[in-house]
Amino acid sequence: METASLPNNCAVAAICGLLAHWLYFIHGEKDGKAFRIIIAHLNCEVLLSAYLVRYLGISKAFLSFNTVINLCYFGALFLSIVIYRLAFHRLRHFPGPLGAKITKGYGLWMARNVKFGEELCKLHDIYGDAVRVGACICPEI
Repeated sequence: METASLPNNCAVAAICGLLAHWLYFIHGEKDGKAFRIIIAHLNCEVLLSAYLVRYLGISKAFLSFNTVINLCYFGALFLSIVIYRLAFHRLRHFPGPLGAKITKGYGLWMARNVKFGEELCKLHDIYGDAVRVGACICPEI
């Protein structure tokens, strides 16, 4: 493996990130599979690291190639997820804060002080009867 092949490896990693989203993450609910997804990514990371160390040596593998390849993969994956949720998701037309449209973590942020109901009422005052909070719609009660 030569240093000149880094752009090709980054392109492959970015394509893998896009394919991971389009072929797996976009279909169905994955909340209950988070642990398995993390383990699968860690296993891939170990295999990638072993491969790079074998062909490049430990310092070059971890200081440049591994980091850049991971940035390309996860950057493409997360960018694809954000673009999909903002432009193509079936709930894209419902109003709500930008953070809630991008991640379910927004709901966790709202519940940080155990006042999710109060925060949701504030959002209803701003956005109306139906508010997008993550991948779900919360109707006003």
